[in-house]
Amino acid sequence: MTNDTQQDLFDEVIGTFTPEPIQHKLPKRITIKKRKAPKVTIQAPTTEKVRPIVVRAVEQALDTLSKLGCVYHAQFNGKEYVHGELTTPKRKRARNSDAYGERADHYKPLIENMKAGDVIDVPFAHFNPNELQSSICAYAVGNWGTKSFTTSVNKKTRVVEVLRLK
Repeated sequence: MTNDTQQDLFDEVIGTFTPEPIQHKLPKRITIKKRKAPKVTIQAPTTEKVRPIVVRAVEQALDTLSKLGCVYHAQFNGKEYVHGELTTPKRKRARNSDAYGERADHYKPLIENMKAGDVIDVPFAHFNPNELQSSICAYAVGNWGTKSFTTSVNKKTRVVEVLRLK
């Protein structure tokens, strides 16, 4: 028998097999956001029938999240799954210890006319030394550019030393 004859015989007995594409309807969106506990949102189309294997997979995932102590609110296949209560924590802003512009009014007259090579000592006064240094650096970057100055906090003499390089 030749190869062509064998193939024809095979086609007659077995038939030709053309696999159909498998179409799974998975949830459109799954997001997990970390807060105090992860938040999960699952949304899937409710008009189309969801395959049982997908339903089982989603339910197993939600069960796993529950066992891990996650807080979630999910809607899937027309059902709502809720575990715990979702809360969004409020962002805390650092309180500024000084009035607006008070630090700038303190250091600006001392450093605004500096030339390359000048060294100026800015006294702490009642300001936090690190906050004062940070404000001076922000001013210097904005007006002179990066790598055009250097600063140092000298706690013995209670000053922020500013050296303009360029």
